[in-house]
Amino acid sequence: MAFQIGKFIVRGELRNLRRNCVHGWLDFGNDEGIRVEITGNMSGELAGKIVRFASGLPDEGVQEPADEREALDALQFQQIGVAERMDLSGEGAERLLHLEWFSQDGHLVIELVNPTIVYVDEEAEKQAEADKREAAGEEDTPRFDDIPFGGEADRDDPDDPYQLFPADLESQLRESTGGEKLAEPAAAEFESDEFETDSSTELEALVDAELFPPEKPKSRPWDEVIPGIDEKTKQMYEQWDEVFDGEKDEPIATMFDPPLLLKSPAEIADDAEADPYLKTLLARLALHCVAIDVCEHFGPLQTYRWLLEEILPEAQIHPNLKPTGFIRHYATYESCPQCDAEFEERWEREHKDDS
Repeated sequence: MAFQIGKFIVRGELRNLRRNCVHGWLDFGNDEGIRVEITGNMSGELAGKIVRFASGLPDEGVQEPADEREALDALQFQQIGVAERMDLSGEGAERLLHLEWFSQDGHLVIELVNPTIVYVDEEAEKQAEADKREAAGEEDTPRFDDIPFGGEADRDDPDDPYQLFPADLESQLRESTGGEKLAEPAAAEFESDEFETDSSTELEALVDAELFPPEKPKSRPWDEVIPGIDEKTKQMYEQWDEVFDGEKDEPIATMFDPPLLLKSPAEIADDAEADPYLKTLLARLALHCVAIDVCEHFGPLQTYRWLLEEILPEAQIHPNLKPTGFIRHYATYESCPQCDAEFEERWEREHKDDS
């Protein structure tokens, strides 16, 4: 059953500037809300845009019905999953903003009748902010790589091109040692036989390390690390330790209950046929706090095939990941030739003057 949360929405913003990605925030009032980072797209008038909306509720939001408000407050702050339907329909006073997705918290739906809608031009907004700062006499905060580091680079001094050390460093060091000149290390010091290794010895060491790995040091109990720690916090830390340790991880494919009945990618003709299977799989993965980040180059069928052939056979997670609030991400970028090519091209462009 879907959880209708529209009655609690004060305002929000969603972005769909890149294919297969919808992200933004939803405000419940009183500085409470959630972030949305889901796979999928908005459609119709909303597709490919940044949209801000307001429901008309007061800034403090609403607190009733109390049981639903309690369930709302229990939602995961970072919502992952898959978009089901996100569109704007109707005219005038009958205009309806429909936002629907599946996340760690199941099926969520927002329906806002006749909301205030604003489409954001990101570049124009950035320029307006810059103009506002300039008019106020404020300077833009420079990026780290724009900050001069040690002054202008002195390319004539290869030992200290960024002038990190004072020019009279050697004389300062000499004074600190009572006027004695610092001795330079003899070359023979670095030619000792103790640095030489025997290849057979190295091989034996590698084999021993593989067959007899060193024992993992045991972690101290949390009540020793933090004397007087309360039991609830101790249990939370212990659960985090289990998640990070990974020793109790289980294959994701074994966690679906009831089991998923999925069609083989080889039997699917096109993206349209693959889409419902993919959405079902993404929704079930989200329930286990697994987020699938899909690049703009992958369509539904390619993503579905990638999940079934590359991710599900090997991926493992902790079976009780949700209470920790942690999320396990898997991304198509690592398997996408177009993404690799774009990264290489961008890297070459940004570093062409470094050589």
